[in-house]
Amino acid sequence: MELQFSMERRMLNRLLLETAFLRDTGLFHGQTGIILGFALLYERTSDEIYKEIMDVLLDRMTERLTNDLSINFDKGIAGIGWGMEYLIQNRLVEGDSLEVCKEFDERIVRENVRRMTDISLETGLEGLLHYITAHLQGVWNQSRKYPFDGDFLKDVYVAACRTSEDDIPVSLMSLCADYRRFYESGKIPRYTFDFIRWIEVKTENIGHDLGLRNGLAGLLLQKNVLNEKSVYIG
Repeated sequence: MELQFSMERRMLNRLLLETAFLRDTGLFHGQTGIILGFALLYERTSDEIYKEIMDVLLDRMTERLTNDLSINFDKGIAGIGWGMEYLIQNRLVEGDSLEVCKEFDERIVRENVRRMTDISLETGLEGLLHYITAHLQGVWNQSRKYPFDGDFLKDVYVAACRTSEDDIPVSLMSLCADYRRFYESGKIPRYTFDFIRWIEVKTENIGHDLGLRNGLAGLLLQKNVLNEKSVYIG
């Protein structure tokens, strides 16, 4: 137990010291995912220190956002926007979803979703649908508005209808079905946040990656949150 705690303490210390200097602000390998890791630790332990760390890292991350980010889910604005929706909808931060993600939305609606051939979670349609669906829910719950115009919503619907074949991932099929029901009925889909499923740390020898997907933050959550154990810094 003493050895395990010591290792976890070192992991936490490294995340505290190095996260703010990461150039990647994204969800899977960058600052956004690590921020969500601290958010989940706070939710599970109620230790205010995790909330304080989350707030500091979030402030620093938002200051570093640039206009040249991709729309991708793993490293770009779709994933960062999804992370912001997680924090707002779980009442970990205060904010107007429509306003917080306004610049992200303006960039995303310029994407030609109808012609998108990449359907992957990381860089394609599946990741974009995660953000769109979560954002629809967040904005609707706050202001009874849609965050996107009718033309863009229709383009996404066409894309969701096109990817209904049997050879696409089950996760994408479910997202497409939810979106089609929304577009056809006007009823906002009930979106459930779950970033634990995207953690893929298979070894403790994770090199220099601090992130959620296959890095130190993911390993820390695997060892503690998934096993329902508590880790304290002090």
